[in-house]
Amino acid sequence: MASEREVSRGLSVEEPLPIEGVRAVYGQLRPKRAGRGARLTVRPLAVPGVLTPSPLASNLLPYAVLNLAAVHVRFGHGDLARLALLETVQIAQEAHDARCLVEALMWLQQLAPSASEQATLLQRALVRGASLSLPELNAVAAVALAQHAASVPQRPTAVLLSDAAQRSETAPLAVEAYLRTAQQVCANAGLAPLAGLVLATRSAMWLEYGALALAKLEIQTQLEHYTAHGRDTDVASAHCQLALILALHEGGFHLAFESLLRLETLLVSRSVDALVVWYRTALVLAYEAALMRGSLTVALRYATTLVTMGSLPRSPREHVLDARMRVARVHVHAGDTAAALRALPPLEAVVGSVAHAEYKLVEGEVHAAAGSPVTALQHLLMALTLAESFHAAPLHAMVAVALAGVHVELADAPKSA
Repeated sequence: MASEREVSRGLSVEEPLPIEGVRAVYGQLRPKRAGRGARLTVRPLAVPGVLTPSPLASNLLPYAVLNLAAVHVRFGHGDLARLALLETVQIAQEAHDARCLVEALMWLQQLAPSASEQATLLQRALVRGASLSLPELNAVAAVALAQHAASVPQRPTAVLLSDAAQRSETAPLAVEAYLRTAQQVCANAGLAPLAGLVLATRSAMWLEYGALALAKLEIQTQLEHYTAHGRDTDVASAHCQLALILALHEGGFHLAFESLLRLETLLVSRSVDALVVWYRTALVLAYEAALMRGSLTVALRYATTLVTMGSLPRSPREHVLDARMRVARVHVHAGDTAAALRALPPLEAVVGSVAHAEYKLVEGEVHAAAGSPVTALQHLLMALTLAESFHAAPLHAMVAVALAGVHVELADAPKSA
């Protein structure tokens, strides 16, 4: 816990730390025990940047319209972006440009207003890929469907598994079925880069379901695959996932930091995108280490830097949500529950995803710290149900621990006459 002096003077936010700052805290922030588990996600589709045509492309028009859609996305013009993407799909089909078609369809499903419309678009893309003999579209659609299946809440596992006729509805089975489809397409068509995407998605899903041994095995397979076919960013992502597992789930912070420092020397002159992946991972580990050591001002600096990184145009939406919840947790540890509630992202930003369970967990922790165990119990029970519906075993365990603490408080509370 933080010292009384640190809490009483409030937490100051300094400028985001450079990479050297992350390395500098390595020696002083090595924790002696494991920290809270962090959910790892793989979302390969980020905010679109400029997509350059393939050297083999004979028609540049679909790329021009697709990049127009990217501009609309950046400025928040969703309707105009969808119109441009629909036009891109039509032109790319006529030009038989599979690369541009894949990019447009994947962005079209991400901009869909509801989960059901996303699933419909992805199913259509899967069928269209098969009918037009476009294995790239087929494989990417199958991976996106796997991610969609993992993001849609199911009924609690115990209920589903009690009915043999409905076992196929469970998220893990649906995810694996789509990933096997994508893997088979990649193998038949020789799509090595997309095969790496399948491996990365499967390892992230295993980790979310709490199967650490299988996740590590999948990441090792990724690294072997990327040795021959991967980009620097792919290699960095796989190494960083292993470092996060080692530190946050197995308590090996010392080894995790050392592996990251070795990785940095390999990436520093090769790829800016890979360094961004490395930088974010180093910040997450440094944040967790600082939080456990009670260095709340330092932890807040790292969390604030993560918010800044998550707000960049090309960053996945999940990153900024995760970073804001990290800021809220620092304020909980500091005893400033009002600041913790202000730091949380808007509720509508997380509804319908596993982040909703994390959000309710943090809310429960805030109310427990404020001395309101009854209110905390309501939020934590909802978090428990949500974590179970997403099959998020590590998150479910974290909520159960928080619930146990609240029950102890309620049991110790004086009974009214």
